Amino acid sequence: MTFYKYPKEFMLKLIHFYLMGDYSFEKLARQYKIPQSTLKEWVRKYEAFGEAVFRSNFSPRCYTRKQKIQAVEDYLSGEYSLLELMKKHQISGRTILMKWVKKYTSHCNIKDSGKGLSKTMTFIVANKRDIKNVKKKKWNDLHSKRNFY
Repeated sequence: MTFYKYPKEFMLKLIHFYLMGDYSFEKLARQYKIPQSTLKEWVRKYEAFGEAVFRSNFSPRCYTRKQKIQAVEDYLSGEYSLLELMKKHQISGRTILMKWVKKYTSHCNIKDSGKGLSKTMTFIVANKRDIKNVKKKKWNDLHSKRNFY
């Protein structure tokens, strides 16, 4: 989940100004005191995912192993720029693609991505309170066995 510093309506207004050809990135950045790179990122995300990307509960899509490998192979072929690939494969961020590239080139296993916590993480989160209780019980047991004067 992504949280934005600016209101959704404000971001959409600037995106529409740019897409309608009324303003350049440079002019918008200067007028609204926002880095050009931020504006470019908003436009790229808007073009890939639509207005939904700016909702606070937006969750980027999951990718299969096959989709990840295809995106990486397209990147390594040199036919597309990083931004073109992100748009083509609807990848929400540069770092996601670069992680896939790193795994692929280092011959690590690329897996399907899933939503939510893994079974292990769910177990850990569910049992966190139990662990605290066990530690507290051990501490109490230890002190009850000692005779303090």
